[in-house]
Amino acid sequence: FPVTIAISAIFGKIIKKSHQISLVSLLILVALPLFITVVAMIPFVQNGLVTIITKRLSADLGTEVSIRRASVLPFVGVNLRGVLVRDKMADTLFYAGSARVKIERISFKEREIQLGVARLHSPKVNISGTEDGMNFSFIIDSLQQNRDTLSARVSYAVRGLVISGGEIAIEHPSLTGYRDWE
Repeated sequence: FPVTIAISAIFGKIIKKSHQISLVSLLILVALPLFITVVAMIPFVQNGLVTIITKRLSADLGTEVSIRRASVLPFVGVNLRGVLVRDKMADTLFYAGSARVKIERISFKEREIQLGVARLHSPKVNISGTEDGMNFSFIIDSLQQNRDTLSARVSYAVRGLVISGGEIAIEHPSLTGYRDWE
């Protein structure tokens, strides 16, 4: 009997310990995403993330990209205020007072960001060019450019674009004489 009692006590301790480990693991699996969501709701953290993202976009595109303010809403998306993209002459290429986009997937391992439909409210787009090219050509070139190292590349994808209101100004030497498109 003493051997049976000893074995029974050992198995009892093992089962109790495995229950404790399972409970702690389950608590971590539930609490960690909740903690990350709560931290992501802090304006200081959101502004820090916006700074990191805009610096990366500015580097990738070779121009100034700025966002005045961002607010992350879990399960809804990201609201952006004051989205600005400059051209190579430091003129405003694109400005949107407000925009909303849902982040569908971020993969740090695959270095990929997939966005849902981007909704722009009253954007202003200034397109100009010369016989040598357009003021936005450098953006297309930078997006198509093959980088020397794949580890430096981040893929961006946007599912769609919805524009409400807005203005587009187009200026090009080949358009002289066309003032109204009525």
